[in-house]
Amino acid sequence: MKVNFDKALKLLSEGHLVGVPTETVYGLAASIEQPEAIKNIFKLKQRPFFDPLIVHIHSMNQARELVLDADFEILEKIAPYFWPGPLTVILNKTQKVSDAITSGFPTVALRMPSHPLFLKLLKELNQPLAAPSANPFTKTSPTCFEHVEKYFPELPTLDGGSCNIGIESTIIDLSSPGFLSLCRPGQTQLSKIKNRVPGLTIKKATSGSSPGDFKQHYQPEVPLFVIYNMDEVHQFKDQKYELIKLSDSPTDEARKLYSYFHDIKKETETLVLLWQQDKNNENWAPLWNRIEKASSN
Repeated sequence: MKVNFDKALKLLSEGHLVGVPTETVYGLAASIEQPEAIKNIFKLKQRPFFDPLIVHIHSMNQARELVLDADFEILEKIAPYFWPGPLTVILNKTQKVSDAITSGFPTVALRMPSHPLFLKLLKELNQPLAAPSANPFTKTSPTCFEHVEKYFPELPTLDGGSCNIGIESTIIDLSSPGFLSLCRPGQTQLSKIKNRVPGLTIKKATSGSSPGDFKQHYQPEVPLFVIYNMDEVHQFKDQKYELIKLSDSPTDEARKLYSYFHDIKKETETLVLLWQQDKNNENWAPLWNRIEKASSN
């Protein structure tokens, strides 16, 4: 259900859920100051309560209220280069962030989005918003208003056009002093972060404390299978399948990936994706992360 900016602002201030556009994917937003609304995010998405939410802010002043002073100091070194933008940072939280949002963890995942409409909403509301992707748990994230409407026809949603990045933000964990963990790859690359903040030791991410940390995720309505050369496609000859071939541009393919999953024909029984890229390459790793979790093989 499409709503205008003023209506979205009013609904959020009254404790309702609103679909919101970001540069990555559309989010299912609620004010962190509305406990019932936070519960309703989990309920509508059928998301387990042990999966923490990302909190979205519009300024460093807001961040200062949500994270401990020592963590804020490291954030100040990174934020000028990557915020607003597709980077989520996990830091130790203050009591202003409820355990319901962080699934009981002492950390909070923070992001400052760059979508102008969402930033304006955050500034005028002047309350941080928890906003996971606006889709049922484990399903493909939405990258336009129509995708959200397909999942949740009655959800008031602010239409901000198609997302210009198309996959979720990079998530890094900086909650341990002197250490950095990559929890989820995205368009903000780890090498660029390390260049801006030298001296951090890279360590393996701890399972569970990061939003969306599941083996199965982003899944389309029909099974998705990955093949590595065209000879393998013969195994699907008895099915009505659609073949996805990626171009040479990881940026373009990130923007289009979830549309491939959403816009399948009614008669399609199987999606088959031809993967011939280097999954360890920093440009392609974010796509491989989503494709591997979305696939059935």
